[in-house]
Amino acid sequence: MSKVKQKNRLIIIPLSKVTDIDLEGAKSGRVWVSGLSTMRKLMDYDLDEFDSFTGLNIKYGKKYPLKDKIKAVANILDLLAYVDINRNRQERDRITISVKVIHSFLTNSKKYIDYLKIISEMRLITNIPHEDNTWYIKGAKSKLFYVHEEYVNDHPCLVILKGEKKNMEIDVSADNIPKKFINTIKNIDIDYELAFKAELDYHQKFKTTISSLKCRLAAIFNLTNKNRYISKSEKVHRIFHSLSNLSKVSRQFIYVKGSSFHNIDVKNSQPLILVYYLVKNKMSIDDNYIKNCEDCIFYEQFYDLSKQKIKGKIRDDVKKKIYSSIFFGFNTKSKVNQRFKTLYPLTYSSLEQIVKSKNMTLSGELQRIEADIFNTIIPVESKWYFTLFDALYFTDIEDRVDIETKIFNKFNKLGIRVTTEFS
Repeated sequence: MSKVKQKNRLIIIPLSKVTDIDLEGAKSGRVWVSGLSTMRKLMDYDLDEFDSFTGLNIKYGKKYPLKDKIKAVANILDLLAYVDINRNRQERDRITISVKVIHSFLTNSKKYIDYLKIISEMRLITNIPHEDNTWYIKGAKSKLFYVHEEYVNDHPCLVILKGEKKNMEIDVSADNIPKKFINTIKNIDIDYELAFKAELDYHQKFKTTISSLKCRLAAIFNLTNKNRYISKSEKVHRIFHSLSNLSKVSRQFIYVKGSSFHNIDVKNSQPLILVYYLVKNKMSIDDNYIKNCEDCIFYEQFYDLSKQKIKGKIRDDVKKKIYSSIFFGFNTKSKVNQRFKTLYPLTYSSLEQIVKSKNMTLSGELQRIEADIFNTIIPVESKWYFTLFDALYFTDIEDRVDIETKIFNKFNKLGIRVTTEFS
């Protein structure tokens, strides 16, 4: 399929046909990652159908909630971008979205139901009941959606809306966020051409799925949306923002006002934060668990349990299994959980106590400690900076020693040795 130019500035380009000139559109307009079949459905939805037998155009009466078709399609693409960016953190074919978020993409509360009917009719995403057969999560207005396989596996394309200029806006729904943190998220940019090529190279090198590629690209081009955000979870104070879902591959190419970023993160951070929690609360912990974490070889104890054949992906595969079976879940039947129990029996017994507690969750406690450590570190010399969970990005290298010292001190006061990684 060659490049297809639609009315009102909308251009659809198969991923294999994208050029550097096309990516220039990301600097002055809006860009989404979608699928060729999806775009056909969206662009053909309100068209009349020609009946060859009668020679007449049949009007089905289908129409978008807005008179401006391109605006309506753009609203849907914004919602689908949110789905793609966030569904990797949830079950692959299910995603929970708050009604407030849905409203923000689909114009307003009166029209969003019409939008959702259209999207469901096209077999893109469909609103379904929760496990308790209710349509909202108790205590929060959130809807559950089934993401159709034909949408997930649709052949990817870029959709460019040229000339969509608007002022940069930022929604800060969190307290005590430093002004230069806010200004950084508001003004940050990315080299779209280099990030795009790097993600394609990563996809080819590690043989990732088309679905994964679409999600990673969607996070890049979501930065063409001039509505940036910063939020903070109420319970654990973890900060989320417009870069939270950008992959490590793409983050190499972010910059602000001509300045590139350095970053510091803690190696084996979640395992070490568990050490921090158990020591601080005087709970049982194995000496070999502490040593493996401090020596940054904790994950290596599980490498043989990975079925990943690509060497560079074994660590990521092991981390994913450990997070889901130990730190952010506790699946006693999983092989990594059983290996953990064998290697670190005292630590495992402490985890069992935490899991049985009704007043807390292990994931919540680890994230709260992570936030307490990193949210309070503000680079002195850097004009631009932001945190990304257990990492800190900043523009002036003069801040490196001070940042690392503050991280070391947080752990050292409990007698824990920590190793940081700088790039």
